[in-house]
Amino acid sequence: MTLETCLECDFLRSGAPEPPLLRTPHFAVHGKLEIPAVPGWVIIAPLRHVEQVDALDALEQSELQPLIARVAAGLRAATPTARVYVCTWNEMLSHLHIHVIARPPDFPPERRGAKLFLEDPPTDPASRKAGHDVARAVLATLR
Repeated sequence: MTLETCLECDFLRSGAPEPPLLRTPHFAVHGKLEIPAVPGWVIIAPLRHVEQVDALDALEQSELQPLIARVAAGLRAATPTARVYVCTWNEMLSHLHIHVIARPPDFPPERRGAKLFLEDPPTDPASRKAGHDVARAVLATLR
């Protein structure tokens, strides 16, 4: 996949009114674009097309870990959170994107961890609203 065909690059260039929540010098922080399985699901993606974490330059690397910590703290402040998951798979989309996910305390054990990625998205409008509300609350903590 090249920069010209990268869905994340296209999204970041689109100027869409919904996320990104925040742009830093090197990253965009935004809510999961499709309805997430849990409301507290945030993505951190480099502004430039990078496919692997080891391809980040020194400035990007120095910004990433503190940004992940800020997003995790924002999720904890915005939603009941038993665990914050931080992971990247880069299988469906080659652009590096880090998932920062607030796992609710009452989330069933058989659906936790990587299984969360297999969850069907909720279909009700209230869940979409909850995801947007959490995203806005996280934004407030990051500014």
